[in-house]
Amino acid sequence: SVGTVSVRLHGKPWGNVRSVADGAGANSTGLPFLYVPTPDPTSVDVKADPRVTLSFSEASLAERVTGTLTCGGKDAEDPTCARLHISGTLAPLTRAADIAKAEAALGSRHPLAPWLGGGGAHTGGAYYTIEPKSLAFLDFYGGPAKLSVAEYLAASPVAAHTAKPAAAPTATASSTAPTVDGSCAMGPPRGSNSSAKCPVTGEALTITPRTPALAFKQGQRLYFSSDAAAAAYRASPRDYWLAPHDLPEPGMDGMRGLPDMRCEAVRCPRSGEALLVSMQTPRVMQKHGQAVYFCCH
Repeated sequence: SVGTVSVRLHGKPWGNVRSVADGAGANSTGLPFLYVPTPDPTSVDVKADPRVTLSFSEASLAERVTGTLTCGGKDAEDPTCARLHISGTLAPLTRAADIAKAEAALGSRHPLAPWLGGGGAHTGGAYYTIEPKSLAFLDFYGGPAKLSVAEYLAASPVAAHTAKPAAAPTATASSTAPTVDGSCAMGPPRGSNSSAKCPVTGEALTITPRTPALAFKQGQRLYFSSDAAAAAYRASPRDYWLAPHDLPEPGMDGMRGLPDMRCEAVRCPRSGEALLVSMQTPRVMQKHGQAVYFCCH
């Protein structure tokens, strides 16, 4: 969506839906182009006040559609369904070369709106891009990540970041499995994964289809003793992480609160990278023994 200061609403905020593109594939720049017809309210607003906020949701990505579900099965409002807000100034493109880039990008991304790549609508209008001043990026519980404009613009488009997760790897000579030194002797827990501990109350659980759960976008799940406990965790997850001065509950480790996750295949909840757990795997420990594993610190 495109958020502006509305002329029609006498200075109140207003949002509009416009098609955007920042390039195609590896040529993406992170700076969206959009076409705005002259009579469109957004055009009227930015001519009076060019300050805007562009908002994007991971739920709009075709690569994150599974069957009839978007964002890997998450609601667009869920914090693990990523969103990005770019605030700055909307600037019209005046150079022919820049307009040609905008037409090519919009034509590639929006073939069902051929006027976007063919010079615009019959009403007249202009191609714009944003000059970003600040960003807000959220893809996990706990609030938006700190992301500067420089960091955002320095990122390189990588196709793997939008691809559907691949199956977890098996242990091969080139995998991340620990060396054969007995570190896998205990192995992951045997049998069905039907037991867990609530990360809020510590209560032992027998998992059923009705057990309240928090699912991460790459497939991990934490289980809770009640909906209230799950809501408390979502509201402030850091309250239930293990602080440096706390002592972990002995014998517990792993997403479900089960003993010993070494050599079990998991996915990083931030990057989606598949990995095999070892004693060196970075993790966030929960107060009641569970751990969430990451590919890097």
